[in-house]
Amino acid sequence: MLTLYYHHMTCSLASHIALQESGLSFKAISTDPHTPEQRAELHKFNPQGTVPALLVDGKLITENVAIMSYIADASAEGALLPSDPVLRAQTLSFLAWGASSVHIAFRQMARPENFTTDPASKEGIAAKGKGVYWQHLEKMDARLAGASWIMGDSFSVADGYAFRFYTWGKLASLPVETLPNFTAFYQRMLERSAVKAVLEREAESAALAQ
Repeated sequence: MLTLYYHHMTCSLASHIALQESGLSFKAISTDPHTPEQRAELHKFNPQGTVPALLVDGKLITENVAIMSYIADASAEGALLPSDPVLRAQTLSFLAWGASSVHIAFRQMARPENFTTDPASKEGIAAKGKGVYWQHLEKMDARLAGASWIMGDSFSVADGYAFRFYTWGKLASLPVETLPNFTAFYQRMLERSAVKAVLEREAESAALAQ
């Protein structure tokens, strides 16, 4: 039994897409970790109180890298993570870079108050984060040159993460449409039935939360 706890507009979209693409049976529960009551509910089984959180027969897995790695292993071999050891490691490397660098730059841009106790420094932190985040998006655009997917010709768990980063760029009003390879990738992602299903589910949960 797989249960994914997610929140729309967060990085949990990457794991949500991976689960939908995997063909595994799962239950998706929308929760808002920024709301005290729902965060308290998360804390009952997840000490971090964060999303994504995946329960596998009641056992907890947190963090996108770990969750997507588990999903890939639980689904058809090679379907979401390459079976070749080097390509598999390279895919995991992309996920780790996304979590430790790209996501952090976005967080600096969107929530600079989390990085300082000095109100006067927030503007500078946000500006720095915005510049670094854009550089990361440019790197993803470059690696997509001549490739359909982040890891080349085959779809993988890396693509859901890259999709989230593109949509965050749109949310931040960055000129993502000027990145031709990344934008073409974004359009390909929108055409995938699994991505459509996840976006519809998350849009419904967002509407219900209002």
